[in-house]
Amino acid sequence: MRQIECRKVENCFAGNHIYEYRLRVRLIEAFILALGAVGTLTFHRNFPRPFFKVVLADGATVKGVLNDTVMKVQYTDDDPKTSKAQFETILEELLERQSKEME
Repeated sequence: MRQIECRKVENCFAGNHIYEYRLRVRLIEAFILALGAVGTLTFHRNFPRPFFKVVLADGATVKGVLNDTVMKVQYTDDDPKTSKAQFETILEELLERQSKEME
């Protein structure tokens, strides 16, 4: 069973490559920090809804809220398919690692 569901987010800006990822687990702080290790992490823990943003090396941007199950990723226009495939590989690895740590 896949640990994620992915769908393209439709918006009014043509050419945007924004996808919503719905996870079967919550975005806990350890997972967010691990995701931040593969990019540049901004984490606002003190907000009423603690928010994070990770900018990956290829320019893709991941955004989400602590303890939520949904995050959004905006891929760059350069090569969104490759960027999406790379991110999903990283995401699956992090989710697998998290599930092993929880056992």
